[in-house]
Amino acid sequence: MKDEWLKGVEDQYPKELLEGRINAEASVIGLLWKDPLILDEVSLSSTDFLSKDGRFYFGVEKHLRSKNLNEFDEVSVVSNLTEDTLEQFNDRGGYKEIDNLASIVSLRNRDAILDDL
Repeated sequence: MKDEWLKGVEDQYPKELLEGRINAEASVIGLLWKDPLILDEVSLSSTDFLSKDGRFYFGVEKHLRSKNLNEFDEVSVVSNLTEDTLEQFNDRGGYKEIDNLASIVSLRNRDAILDDL
């Protein structure tokens, strides 16, 4: 995969530690999308995400939750993101992509998913 990490990540972390990291981040992003209230219960920050997409999606989720949204439906996303952020969101696959990601994670595995990150 090309250019998936934030600048300096590959220099700072051994390759072995980065293996599986994209999947771990994607699972957390999907989990938070499925249940945004989890953001109120855990102490995650943008620095917990080492991939460009992970950090971007986490920022979107934090922003939407800061608007007191309890569900991230398509109307909420379109209505609450700036034009620039929405363009970046759409460049990454848009609502369908993130909704598909959320559909494949189980809330029952919440603790394991969060611990894996």
